[in-house]
Amino acid sequence: MFSFFYKPRIRTVLLSVNIAVLLLPLAGIWGFRLYETELVRRTEAELIAQTVLLKEIYLHEYERLAANSVDAASLLGPYIDLKFRDINRIRTGEFRKIYPRLDINREHKREPIITEEVGKPIANPSAQELGNELDKLIQKAQFSLLSGIRMVGSDGTVIASTGPATGHQITDREEVRRALRGEQLSIIRMRADRDMPTHSVLSYGTGVIVFVAHPIVIDDRILGAVIASRTPVNLANAIYEHRYHLIRFAGLLIAFVLIATVLTAATIGGPIRRLAAMTAKDARNRPGKINPLKRPGTAEVAALSEAFATMSNNMHERADYNEGLVRSISHEFKTPIASINASVEILEDHLDNMTKAE
Repeated sequence: MFSFFYKPRIRTVLLSVNIAVLLLPLAGIWGFRLYETELVRRTEAELIAQTVLLKEIYLHEYERLAANSVDAASLLGPYIDLKFRDINRIRTGEFRKIYPRLDINREHKREPIITEEVGKPIANPSAQELGNELDKLIQKAQFSLLSGIRMVGSDGTVIASTGPATGHQITDREEVRRALRGEQLSIIRMRADRDMPTHSVLSYGTGVIVFVAHPIVIDDRILGAVIASRTPVNLANAIYEHRYHLIRFAGLLIAFVLIATVLTAATIGGPIRRLAAMTAKDARNRPGKINPLKRPGTAEVAALSEAFATMSNNMHERADYNEGLVRSISHEFKTPIASINASVEILEDHLDNMTKAE
């Protein structure tokens, strides 16, 4: 036990235990906040993978359309900004990992999208043709991906969508506007009531939606962008899914509390009980020389044990001294008193028959 080498004060032990007990719920809160961010990043990572794949499909369909249409070039927008050119490195065979970076506790949460959208015809025939092919694909994919997907042209017009936004220009949205400048980005928006999915069984029930936008670039010109969105897994659902791991973690916490209790009792309660037993033994009889406790636990108990041992040993030394003094005095007085007693007895028995000289 650590008390062999270090004797803390009782207040130090109590303070340490109280701080540990205080840190347990704080650690739990911190852990849940960290886990909530991890759930958001997991959703972000899935959306990034989806947008990258959909971007390649978009490019493939455009190249197929361009081979058969003279109007395909009308879909191309302005040249990409120089600072965003590296977004296309994957096209040249250079691997570039896009890491999720959202932190739900620090990220600025944008306002929800409350504009009601109703599909309408697309003015550009080439965009309409490209959108028709892409729309079929993402409509089927949504049953597995559970994501909201918008594919926009270089002017911000939705040409394919899992919702009713086809034909609308949505450049007023930050993620679309920045993606059409060549920037890959992820943002968090607050969730509006109308965003609650009709398939409530699969609803995750959180108050935010993760948006990931990926630009589509060909020959350094903007072709369009893919925007994917999804609600991250609700923390309560995630906890339920990992309930067995959390139960084990709760067991570890309970074990920690029990260990802290045992250590506190051993550090404070045990030495005090041994000191009380030593005092009771000394009160009943003389046990010999009293030694301080070998494992006092705390500085206060160590000081009390040493003081009691010193006091008890001093008292016994004084008692031994007094006992010896009494024996010596008794021995010195015993002989003359015995002679006097014998003389008095003789006088009592023979005083009338004795002469004055006797």
